[in-house]
Amino acid sequence: MFGFMRIGNKGVDQSCKDYQDHRNHYCGTCQTLGVQYGQASRTFLNFDTVFLAELLGHLAKDDHPEWAFTDSLNGKCLQKPEKDKSIPFPLAFAAATTVLLSECKLADHNFDQPGIKWRLLHRSFSKTFRKAHSYFINWGIDIHALTDLAVHQQEVERIHPSTFTTLEDALHYSADPTAQITGFIFQQGARISGQNLAEGNMYDVGYAFGRLAYMLDAFEDMEVDLRRGQFNPIALYFGIRETPDEYYLEQVRTLLFACAESMIHHLEQLPIPKELQHSFAERIRTNLALRSVQPRKAIKSVSKRIQFALKKLIEHGGQILEQSILGLKQTNAYMVSLVLLILPWAVRQVSPTDHKTIYIWMGILTVVLGMIGLGRHLVFQGRGKRIYQSFLSWIRRPQRLKEPCLERCIHACCEACCSALCDHICRSACNK
Repeated sequence: MFGFMRIGNKGVDQSCKDYQDHRNHYCGTCQTLGVQYGQASRTFLNFDTVFLAELLGHLAKDDHPEWAFTDSLNGKCLQKPEKDKSIPFPLAFAAATTVLLSECKLADHNFDQPGIKWRLLHRSFSKTFRKAHSYFINWGIDIHALTDLAVHQQEVERIHPSTFTTLEDALHYSADPTAQITGFIFQQGARISGQNLAEGNMYDVGYAFGRLAYMLDAFEDMEVDLRRGQFNPIALYFGIRETPDEYYLEQVRTLLFACAESMIHHLEQLPIPKELQHSFAERIRTNLALRSVQPRKAIKSVSKRIQFALKKLIEHGGQILEQSILGLKQTNAYMVSLVLLILPWAVRQVSPTDHKTIYIWMGILTVVLGMIGLGRHLVFQGRGKRIYQSFLSWIRRPQRLKEPCLERCIHACCEACCSALCDHICRSACNK
């Protein structure tokens, strides 16, 4: 799952019913992750599992009182519901799916780039992953079938035949295990929620969605995969070794839009309101159109990689809160959330009604930011600037002393000549 089914923030009427419904599922899934799996697991949240929660919620057509807690927590990221409150099944299933797919993603990263960092990260969340497995087992889902498909995906990428007649056959073959995983999860969600008649259509929607997500990820990461020497079905089919030609990219775009239309067709077969089907279809087409025409630049230098990572980090922070990243208030909110995610013990000190502690955290971070800004002002303005320049002159003095005597002499003579010429011009101007 790659965060494809996001809803735009700019130009969206945030008072409309569709946006509020999406926001309730988004915040509800995030809060459910915090309640059932710990605050650190909320970093796994993505728009695709929220899309699954939206589908299951509208399929069930439930209007139970427990959905009310999402309205009270909408946008309040530092608060979470009490553990004794019941959580709707669509949110619980979406949260468990988020954790399970995050485990698969970590395994995929470790397969592509074997290293201790991925093993340590997996070990740090091992308890969270086991808890998600227990939820799936209690729901009667064969967890081994999902893990076998994940292993099969790695085998497909490791032993990939190169005798395909068309690009569509090559990409569909590569994406099939991932598509089966998403199709199976969507189908089981419909079964557990009692929507037996929609199981087949949900599998088709999930399969088409998983295939589209895999192909789009391969399309976007082509240059990165080539630089790292990793498997990429598009580059392998065309025999690309460097930046791909626009002719090849256009072929992939055509195939991506065909897969998107297939997913929309299966969505229209679900027993959900027509306006919701149109909303999902517009979201799919818009996101695919925006992501398929992004400028493609191979990131090679270390500085460019750091800038790219920082940009992605800021974008991820904006996605978590679905708010503008500008302003001191949002900055404080991000920093407080980061503190709570890094230090889970701090969560116990922040109850849903304890606003005082929240404001204390924000005040401390505001003071820290203010002191940093004040120190920068003192260093680069006024007396601090002169002290700083004097310090730099003192540091560079030994280097000037090492210059040849002739160069120092010429430099001094030039300064003397310039001073004498300026004095002569001033006296001439004054006499006139």
